[in-house]
Amino acid sequence: NSVKGDINQIARSMRNMLILSQPAQVEEEAQRIPASRAKGTDIYTRLDKGIQSAKGRELLQAMQDIRKPYADAVDGFLQLSKQGQKEAAAQHLIDKVRPVQTAYFKAIDAQIDYQEQAAGTSGNEVEATINQLISRLMIVGLLALGLSIVVAMWVSRSITRPVQQAVGVKLVHVPYKGGG
Repeated sequence: NSVKGDINQIARSMRNMLILSQPAQVEEEAQRIPASRAKGTDIYTRLDKGIQSAKGRELLQAMQDIRKPYADAVDGFLQLSKQGQKEAAAQHLIDKVRPVQTAYFKAIDAQIDYQEQAAGTSGNEVEATINQLISRLMIVGLLALGLSIVVAMWVSRSITRPVQQAVGVKLVHVPYKGGG
């Protein structure tokens, strides 16, 4: 989305260059274009490092392929604007820049849609893994509970058997002779 924001900034600057009449204002708008391009280049560098999937790389290449014709169309506009040919620049904006910009946005949108889908798929995979882990923990917990019941019964019987045997032995009464 940052790339789209930079493209929109370039489009606004070109529009403003056509509308404004003060040369300083026109030059200020013209200077925004290289700044937006530089931000776009930084974003492309990060995308190039971050995108690993074959489909993501393919969509990134499609974005980069349309970026050059878009930059050429913008450069044509800037050239006409610097020459003071506002009408020709306006026509160039409509005839040359806008169609390439539309194609550029479509390529960017395809990448965004793919990344959102991939993120959703990853989220679903994480959720499935968590659910599987919870199921396994419940099984382990139930096995531990069953084992503890068996051990408790075994310990209880190992104590109660000797006690029952001792109770079965008759006690001999030995009188106490107090003495003294």
